[in-house]
Amino acid sequence: MYQQFKDVISLNTLSFLNVFFGFLFIIYLSKKFGLNEQSDAVFAGITVVIFLLALPQSLWEALPPHYIKIKAGDNGFVQGLYLQILSLIVLASILIIIFYFQLSKRYFDNMYFFQFMNIYVYFLLLKSLITFNNIILNLNSYFKIAITSDLFVNLTLLISIYFIHPTDLYVHKIAYAHLFATIPAIIMQVYIIIKIHEWKNLKFISNKRLIYIIKSSILIKLGSIIYNFKDIILVAHFSNATPGLYSIYALSLRMASALHRIANAPVLAMYVTSMNNILHNNTKSLGIKLLRQLTKKTILLTLILYLFGSILLFFALPIISRFIEVESMLNLQKFLLLSLMYYFAIVMFYPFYHVLVALHQPMIILSINIIFIILFFVLSKILSDQYLLLSALIFLQLLLGTSLLAGVSKKLKKHTRSIIHFSDLNEHNA
Repeated sequence: MYQQFKDVISLNTLSFLNVFFGFLFIIYLSKKFGLNEQSDAVFAGITVVIFLLALPQSLWEALPPHYIKIKAGDNGFVQGLYLQILSLIVLASILIIIFYFQLSKRYFDNMYFFQFMNIYVYFLLLKSLITFNNIILNLNSYFKIAITSDLFVNLTLLISIYFIHPTDLYVHKIAYAHLFATIPAIIMQVYIIIKIHEWKNLKFISNKRLIYIIKSSILIKLGSIIYNFKDIILVAHFSNATPGLYSIYALSLRMASALHRIANAPVLAMYVTSMNNILHNNTKSLGIKLLRQLTKKTILLTLILYLFGSILLFFALPIISRFIEVESMLNLQKFLLLSLMYYFAIVMFYPFYHVLVALHQPMIILSINIIFIILFFVLSKILSDQYLLLSALIFLQLLLGTSLLAGVSKKLKKHTRSIIHFSDLNEHNA
């Protein structure tokens, strides 16, 4: 337990540095170049690419359990699976880039946005590759390398901005900085993945199994997209509130989100790898027993880290507020408390989401998210007060988590040694 805690702290430190440099990049960018039409184009372009990333990312959401299972059987198939998914990611990204250029000629007339996006759109491919490679590194327990990849990108971006002078036109330079910062990180990732896979006796999995993985991934990602519609509902609800109130809420949510990434993301990455290994490499009774022990330890550790970080963040708020302009400190404190409670509800039950992914239950995840968003939409029409609506969001998040737990409990009773439908690699993949 002590060694695990020590490993987690080292990962949390790297995660903190990654998030810190990411925030510092945004702050330094705004401070050096100011808030103007060019900066609007940069931030709008980043938002567009983040949205478009959901499409290539939908190709690997269900990958972890399949990867772990195949890895335990034949390393040759692991190499093939990696190349097959990688090829699909490249193809999907290229199609999206082509679609963007066709669309931009007709509908985009902002010169700065056009000049930034014409270069930055290629970051879609690079970001997809670096994220996918991080998944593979995590599944092989290279957690520090995965975090270091993102850390390297953010640090390189920060250094690049220093050398860019605020001339009349700078948006294209910032776009190039993103590309040049990401390419070395991808090369480092691929080098390590080549060493991991060894590339002997390369074999490809069957189209039937590949389609099954892609189909499950799309359903899981669709559930995530539906869940994230809550943000659109909140934006619409805040549109009738006091001007500037949503900005205060968005700031508080970003603080809580950063804390979640620092305190819990590394622990959950370790959990996903260990959990999939337990489910796929043990008998039913032993696997469930080990899974319960691992889940209890993970939830306890994540809650301790998150609560400790929440207390520090809440009491450090007066110091943080000196560096940002906030009209109402009281509103910021209220929204931060609600945001911290919201992520607390996520932390409590998030491991069960990954267990359902490992048990190949994308329809359960999709159904729960659909019910969640319907209930939240109804409540948004009933509740006019923003604080009440955010309190209702916390309640619904707890309800969603409880539903995930119920789904896991039900499916584990049916768990068999081979929970992947295509367990015979020689028969289905030769």
